[in-house]
Amino acid sequence: MAQLPPGWRVWQPLSPSPSQALAYALQEGIAARTVIWLNELQRYVGEQAGACAEQVAASLRELLQGGASGPVLVLGTVWPEFWTALTASELPGRRDLYPQARALLEGKAMHVPTAFDTQGLEDARVVGAHDPRLADALARASDGRIAQYMAGAPALLERYRAAPPAARAVVCAAVDASRLGGVRLVGRDFLRVAAEGYLSDDAYDSLGEDWLEEALAYTQHPVKGVRGLLSQVRARPGARERGGWRLADYMDHIGRFERRFAAPPASFWRAAQAHVFEAHLVRALGRAAEARWRVAEAPGLYQRALDLRDLKAGQYLAWLWQERERPDEVRRVQEQAAMAGDGEAWSSC
Repeated sequence: MAQLPPGWRVWQPLSPSPSQALAYALQEGIAARTVIWLNELQRYVGEQAGACAEQVAASLRELLQGGASGPVLVLGTVWPEFWTALTASELPGRRDLYPQARALLEGKAMHVPTAFDTQGLEDARVVGAHDPRLADALARASDGRIAQYMAGAPALLERYRAAPPAARAVVCAAVDASRLGGVRLVGRDFLRVAAEGYLSDDAYDSLGEDWLEEALAYTQHPVKGVRGLLSQVRARPGARERGGWRLADYMDHIGRFERRFAAPPASFWRAAQAHVFEAHLVRALGRAAEARWRVAEAPGLYQRALDLRDLKAGQYLAWLWQERERPDEVRRVQEQAAMAGDGEAWSSC
């Protein structure tokens, strides 16, 4: 509103429903110097508007053709799939659902690019210096997808808050894997094992046979142009990288804050030891386990990383056994590290 000329106001119709609020106001008359903001345009002139959709579209056309007592600006935002439905041309044999909406919208689109280019990002940074929401999007959105982040992030968080127990459990497991070990891709087996410990007894007892598939289906559902809470990443043929499920950037950010004092359950550490395959990530999880006094899990994670030929993990494991006064284990680890190419470990054996 601070950017508007003096005497102008912004109004977003919302109650009793978006379309009804707008219909009532159009009947009574819109005051001059009003910006009518129709966020999610399909709620006003599309299927989600119900029976009054076409009447609202016709009234808006009349308003813009001179039916107001002064200047009025109507600004609508809509995702591409809804725009396509609202502006689809009439075809023979098919009912014309939105003729008034089509007449209202045709030729009036201002397309927001899927991703901001270099100049667009520079311009956004200038504005972001005074807009914390835009600054946050610039810092966290991937591949220049600023609009999707700003529109989808709040809805994504709402979807997380409303998630059924199993879906919430797999998201929490993915958050902990990211914040404690830097694990960006988690596998199905990891989620299956880890998630169990995040469920209450009642929630666990109520799980169906396909609980994991149902949970992943919920978390993969896209929200307002952004990927879901977890999105599947497919390994390309011949690529060295594994496929898996990737946590949404915004959920990673929020999850790190919300779970900063949370202790992962034992099932998380079991899953990490059995189903994380990058040695340096297993080692990082071992460090996290040791820092949290997971005395049973830390050695197993270090050993797993050493078995994957991570020599740094071997050093950590040897130091851990030294602190616990287990000389036989220290020698065994040093011998294994030496066989893996650690000359320093060999000389100390």
